[in-house]
Amino acid sequence: MRRLNSQVQFRSREASPLTYTVAIPLAHMILAAVGVGLVITLATTWLLGVDLAGAATTGGAVALLLTALFLTLRFGREVLWGLERATRQDLDGDQVIGEPEEPRLIYVKGTTRRNSHDDDLADFVRDCYTRGTGRRGWAGARLATTNHKLSKGMWARFTGIMLKAGVLENAPGGGTELTCELEEALRILRLE
Repeated sequence: MRRLNSQVQFRSREASPLTYTVAIPLAHMILAAVGVGLVITLATTWLLGVDLAGAATTGGAVALLLTALFLTLRFGREVLWGLERATRQDLDGDQVIGEPEEPRLIYVKGTTRRNSHDDDLADFVRDCYTRGTGRRGWAGARLATTNHKLSKGMWARFTGIMLKAGVLENAPGGGTELTCELEEALRILRLE
């Protein structure tokens, strides 16, 4: 009895990494060397009048050397990575078998170094608790850590950051007011 709805699965023949990264470039090198060697042999025999055996030896050696040099420069890393995968050994000492991954950015918590923007924002937040948040109270003011003069643009940017974080809110009668204590504000803004 036959099943009409049977599924047939075919196993695909996938080539090993060695085939694509070693064997194919090696075959290209051999074919290119034979072609270049043949051209050099015929040219030296015809133009210089050198006997065929000497020309063939010289042409083949030069062609093989040039082709190997070109292909090593062009495919050297890929061939090395293929050999690493095939032998399961780290051959180039990079602690990775095969092609290494792209470097990743790793964030480290608890670093003490900050940029001047963070220092300026932290100074602004601290001083808001003594000066207030209004623009007039900040006219001509300098920030303590970096000694930067607070411009209108910096004031607007810093108050915008504080509003977005919820540390500052628009007051009912106009202006703005702080919503939490200094330590909590620094924690919320990740400036502690």
